Amino acid sequence: MTIQREKTKRAIEVAFLSLLCDTPIEKITVREIANKAQISRNTFYTHFTSVYDLKDRVMDGIKSSIAMRMEHDSDVTQLGLKTSLTAMITYLYENQELLRLFFQTQEGNFQLLSVIQSGITLWRLRAHISQSDTAANVQIIMSVHGMAGILYHWLYGQIRLDQDQLLTALLSAVRFHPDQP
Repeated sequence: MTIQREKTKRAIEVAFLSLLCDTPIEKITVREIANKAQISRNTFYTHFTSVYDLKDRVMDGIKSSIAMRMEHDSDVTQLGLKTSLTAMITYLYENQELLRLFFQTQEGNFQLLSVIQSGITLWRLRAHISQSDTAANVQIIMSVHGMAGILYHWLYGQIRLDQDQLLTALLSAVRFHPDQP
């Protein structure tokens, strides 16, 4: 996809999400999206078949983008966790406008923790921990929920840290350290 096509697609997505913050999807029209994105209706249809197609592709795109960045070939170690979190933080930073709008929508806000948690994929640690190890499972769940909350507040500017400071804070807050037996 050319840079211009990518910019147009992003403008359509941002326009749609900004409308979705205040308007139910069934009341959003292609014309409204096109006007807000400053494009023609025909241009909209070169990218999407309908408003619902746009919604599905935006939602799926955000989920898969987070998951893709988290699924590096990183080991289940502190270094692997650092690699995964760095990828997540970079993605959130590079897509702040789109993600802030997405998570302000009713559906997006509902999915925020789910999206981030599935992206983190519980660091892929559960596969290495017995279901009967209650203490380890509780620590993992608390760490994942805590990291998701911190990322949420950082995304909305409620925690003022640069990316490196955020990574350091997240890693220092982790209760379960995969490097340790």
